[in-house]
Amino acid sequence: MQFCSYINKTVNQFQIKRGVLSIHACEVVGFAFDSGCTYCSPIAFPDVVNAGICVAKSGNSSVRYEIALYRNDDALPAQPVIWLMSTLSAVATDLCRFPLLYDACFEP
Repeated sequence: MQFCSYINKTVNQFQIKRGVLSIHACEVVGFAFDSGCTYCSPIAFPDVVNAGICVAKSGNSSVRYEIALYRNDDALPAQPVIWLMSTLSAVATDLCRFPLLYDACFEP
């Protein structure tokens, strides 16, 4: 499903740019456990997809992202998205607290 790929790439890029996600040496792994999307208009090849992201709420082991996917240079989002993610230990796959490094990443 291309939609999930757009969202996953947006969240990963957000975390990588803030220095909290390293795909080679990560002590926690994030899993999406809920999502919601409002379909406003289509996005299809060869459209350029742009994304906006913000942290709406963060807790000890979960974060709620609000993401908007934009088609080309449209002013309004084609697909506003809610993406809830929880963190698990990369070794034990148990629910765990975000490392302290994440706190600054999730501040508004």
